[in-house]
Amino acid sequence: MLSEKKTHANTGWERKIGVFQDWIKSTQEIMRGVLMKINFKPYVWALAVVVGTGIMGSTVRAMASPAPNAAADEQDYSKNKRYQQGMREGKDDQAHKRDHYRKRHFSKDEDNKAYESGYQHGHGVDIHIN
Repeated sequence: MLSEKKTHANTGWERKIGVFQDWIKSTQEIMRGVLMKINFKPYVWALAVVVGTGIMGSTVRAMASPAPNAAADEQDYSKNKRYQQGMREGKDDQAHKRDHYRKRHFSKDEDNKAYESGYQHGHGVDIHIN
């Protein structure tokens, strides 16, 4: 008698599991049909636009920000002889309304930078970007 009850109970659960499996299969078939009917092209294009905008936005932002060592590039040349010469010539050109009247070229790159910095400062050109 016990064996008959177990068999009857098993068939009841098996029947419920079978119905549940049939329901899952039918749901999957419905979803496959729905997914096959959806046109994904607009969604792919929208995703591409969003990703492209994100990439372009970060690129523009990276290019617009100053270099982290930009402040380190500007040195204090005020005691440099070439800086003082550039400052004098820059002030003189400004007073006579000339634009870089003399072009100086020195053998050392450091002297060229100091002269140009002094000339720009003396001529009154603001080259700082903030």
